[in-house]
This record gives sequence, C-alpha cells and structure tokens, in this order.
Amino acid sequence: MLFLRSLSGVEEQGAEDWLALSKRAHALYQQGNYDAASSLFSESLTKREEAFGKIHPRVAMGLNNLAAVYQAQGDYKKAEPLLLRALSIMENSLDPGDPSVASSLNNLALNYQKQGKLSEAKALYERSMQIVETSFQTKGIDLIPVLTNLGTYYKEAGQLIEAEAFLVRALAISETSLESDDLRLSNQLNNLGEAYRLTGKYEAAEIMFQRSLEILEEHSGLHHPNVAAVYNNLGLLYSDQGDLTKAESILERSLELCEQSLGSDHPNVFQGLLNLAELYRKMDRPKEAEQFEKRAAQIREKAASE
Repeated sequence: MLFLRSLSGVEEQGAEDWLALSKRAHALYQQGNYDAASSLFSESLTKREEAFGKIHPRVAMGLNNLAAVYQAQGDYKKAEPLLLRALSIMENSLDPGDPSVASSLNNLALNYQKQGKLSEAKALYERSMQIVETSFQTKGIDLIPVLTNLGTYYKEAGQLIEAEAFLVRALAISETSLESDDLRLSNQLNNLGEAYRLTGKYEAAEIMFQRSLEILEEHSGLHHPNVAAVYNNLGLLYSDQGDLTKAESILERSLELCEQSLGSDHPNVFQGLLNLAELYRKMDRPKEAEQFEKRAAQIREKAASE
C-alpha cells in the first residue's frame, strides 16, 4: 500500500509534531515493525486532527497511513473504516482528478480485494486508473500502485495475460523512478515473478525472486516480513519444478518468518500452512499434511468468529 505523498504548500501549524511522528512511523513500517509503527501513526493522526480539523486532506493521509499498517498486519476489517473516511475527505476536499483521490481509491480497492470483495475492488481500481492516466497532475510514479494492484487482482482472478501486462508495466516504471534498493521495487519484482511462475516461465520467475531478495537483504536483512512472501513464492516455484526437498526447506523458512514477524494468526501464516500441507501431500506425507491443514482451519475459524 502506498503512503500518500505530501500535499503542496508550506508546512502548517503543528507540522513538526505530526510530521516527525509520521517519519518515525514510516521508518518502522519499512523495517517491518508494525506494532510500533501503528502506535506512532495513531499518535500522528491525533496531532493532525488537532492541527487541521477532522476533514483536512492531511488527516486523510494520516488515516491511509494507519490503515496501511493494519493491512500489513492482515487486519482488513480494522483498516476499512479508516480508508472509507479517508476517501470521503479526499473526494470532498480535492479536485476529482487529484492523484491523492486516486491513491485513496486504490487503497480501499486493495482492502476489498484482500477480503475477497472482488467486484467492489475492480470498480475502484478502474476509477483510480482513469484518474492517474488522464490527470495532468499525475507523474509516472503515481501509476505504480494501481498498476501493481490491478496486476495482482487479475492474477488472483486467473487472468494471467492481463496480470502480466500490468505488472511488467509497473516494474518498468519502478526501475526508472525508484532507487535500486527501494522496497517498492522489491515488491514489483516479487509480484511479476509470481505471475511468471503461474504461466510456467520458471527461469524468469526465479530471476525476479532472487533480485527481490537481494534488495530486501540490502535494505533490512533477511528478517523483514516481505522476505517471507518472496520465500513462499520461491518455494512454490521449486515445488512446480519438482524439487520438493528444496521447496520444503524454503516454505518452512517462509512460515517461520511469517509467524515471527506477523503473528501466528496472520492470513499469510494461514496460506503458508496450506502451501506446506499441499507439498507434504505431494511428498506422500499425509499425516504432516493433516497437521498443517488443521492449524490452518483453526486460524480460519478464529478469523470468522471475530
């Protein structure tokens, strides 16, 4: 999820308070320290509301930032009201073609997608895409989030040709617009690698995954939550290629990292358990598969009851 850029103009009253908090929170977010980041983003949001009132675009940015942390933690229900409020503020405060409106639409669309509300997500993605492609205020970098999310949307919908086209475009812009160690570039590489894996382009997929890991290692070592996501996809790639022993090692490492950095009930842990269960069935180890499937079912039941 993209953190909304600053609005133009001079800094206003109280900026040193909310802005400093936001910068510290953003650094923690980049490190994968989501609990600490959410605390500071929440404090920054309160300071924004005190400085600018409840319906200022800077408050909407604060809402989006806090929602981003909740999304990273897999708490999409908690993120949704923040994103709805942020979008309402942006639409009522800014020009309809402002890139910040597009960003808010994109953020809410991603949240719907993560909850399986695909029709709602697609409608918002299309509105966001229309703004960023037609607005004179849009820069190339503004296209990255919606291109990425549309690519993942089509990937999940099984429309792999469309997915690859969006993700290739997102990566091309990222490579010309971002620093070589930017975490967003790592994410683009991982997303495109997964699209390549699903279409059987295994060699290209592995190159994408390895490049993604190199950025993550340079940026924050191999303990960042995003490393688990790349390892998961790399493990699935080795499984697809029939290297089940190598796949097992990588998928186990992915699950371990997920549990350490995101908690045992995170949606990524749920998916990691299912991926390992499927691998164990391929390896004719049904008892281990059943154990992991049982753990996954417990996570699903707990999430449904909340």
